[in-house]
Amino acid sequence: MRASLHKLVLIAELGLLAIPVSALFCVGAAVAIFSSVVSLPQSGGFIALIVVLLLAMLAFWSLVDAYWRQGLLGLERASLRLWFLSAVGAVYAIVAAVGAMSGLTKDVSASATQYVVAIYWSGSPMLVPLLHLGLLRFRGRANRAHARDARDARA
Repeated sequence: MRASLHKLVLIAELGLLAIPVSALFCVGAAVAIFSSVVSLPQSGGFIALIVVLLLAMLAFWSLVDAYWRQGLLGLERASLRLWFLSAVGAVYAIVAAVGAMSGLTKDVSASATQYVVAIYWSGSPMLVPLLHLGLLRFRGRANRAHARDARDARA
């Protein structure tokens, strides 16, 4: 697939999945932080989780920016910290989605809308563009390694 097609697919993934999840998370984080300031009891661990997930989301958007500006080379040059933080967010999204689904499956009256909201709240839709970026990075490295090996074999 050509780079322009990858960028077009990434735009669709971001518009349909990542932007709504990011907006939902920012609103939810603001409400949670505001409620802790107003003295509704929130544990320090919950606020720490919000901060870690916010860092994971910022790392994800930094990877998107690196790819958008520099293509595959930008993904390969991106700090491993960005990939690690994004992976932390991905693990949380999977755990949260499984938890949300298991809670809803016990509720016989749960509607399809509740499932969709639970999935978006978990952040799991952001896994699609993150996986896309990860595969692009892996494929770019594999293609360069293959070309280097072929060049070395001819020499």
